[in-house]
Amino acid sequence: MPNSILLRKALIEIIRRHGSAVYYCPEQFKTALLAHEIGHPVLLDLLGESVRLEVPPELLRLSNKSQPFFVAQRLRDYFQRRISGLSVSQAEWIVATWAMALGLSPYEEAPYPTQG
Repeated sequence: MPNSILLRKALIEIIRRHGSAVYYCPEQFKTALLAHEIGHPVLLDLLGESVRLEVPPELLRLSNKSQPFFVAQRLRDYFQRRISGLSVSQAEWIVATWAMALGLSPYEEAPYPTQG
């Protein structure tokens, strides 16, 4: 199983265990992720950066007001614009992972795209 899928499952478990407090504190979040010992430094950094850019709470806030597809698309574009070299499909994977972890969309196993 690819590390990215293990990381997606770990994120879901972290949110279930720690609740929303974990994504309001980037250091606590990164510590919780590192405890799972999944070696994918790029994804660990991107998930940490998504917390710093407040993607999870924004996803929750917007999902109460808009269609989930448009929310995910808007956040994907926002995240992709702020991270140099990140493709649209990579940003989409991060946002989709958060949507799954927050219970906003059903779980699916999809490896992290290595290219756009």
